[in-house]
Amino acid sequence: MNPILRIAEELGRSEGTARNHLNRKTEAGKLVWETYEMLAKGQIDPIAAVISAAGDVRKFKEELDKAVKERDELKEKVSILEKQVSELRDKLNKVKTRLQEILALL
Repeated sequence: MNPILRIAEELGRSEGTARNHLNRKTEAGKLVWETYEMLAKGQIDPIAAVISAAGDVRKFKEELDKAVKERDELKEKVSILEKQVSELRDKLNKVKTRLQEILALL
C-alpha cells in the first residue's frame, strides 16, 4: 500500500490532504517539518518539551480544580438565594392575602 494513502487512512483524511501536509503546502505541514528539523539539529530537547508540557498540564489541572471549586461555591450561593427568594415570595403572598382581607372588611 502507498505510504501516503496509509497515512491518510490512519488520520481519516484524504490522500490529497495528507500529500499537501507532507509537501509542506499547509501551515500544519510547515510546522511539523520545522519541528522535525529542529529535533534533527538538536535545537529541541524532546524530554524537556515533555517535562514542560507536564508542568503545563499540572498548571491547567490546578486552574481547573480552582474553577470547579469556585463554580460549586457559586452554585451553593445561588441555591441559598433561590431559597430566600422563594421564602420572600411566600411572605409577600401572605401579606397580599391579609391586605385583601383587611380591605374587604372596610
